[in-house]
Amino acid sequence: MKDKNKIPVNIWDDYWEDGYVPEGEFQETFAYVEDYDISLEEKGKILLYLMNFIDEKIELQGTEMNIFIEDDRKKYSKLIGTEDEFMLKKRYKLQFKKITHKQREILVTFLQKQNLMFENKEIVIYSES
Repeated sequence: MKDKNKIPVNIWDDYWEDGYVPEGEFQETFAYVEDYDISLEEKGKILLYLMNFIDEKIELQGTEMNIFIEDDRKKYSKLIGTEDEFMLKKRYKLQFKKITHKQREILVTFLQKQNLMFENKEIVIYSES
């Protein structure tokens, strides 16, 4: 998405299907701002705004949310100095723990109807892996 007036937010959809979660495990996914022109700090603010909005406006029974920074340079340090180093990212993620696919679908549909804005830019919600 190249529109400077839009903020693309992807809510990842690639995790265990409902009914097929291994015993002792739980469903988990995340959202992130998918734009390279927005600063890391700004992405964190956008996701915090989104998390607070979700927390206030929609009930996601049993789901836990938190925001964290994922740093691929720490996770995949062996790639530093290789031809693949360019793929290493540092980004904020809004994590959803214990969320079902049905809840994610409801959440995405709900958020898409809200006309969310952040600093005069439209937040565009979608879900893909």
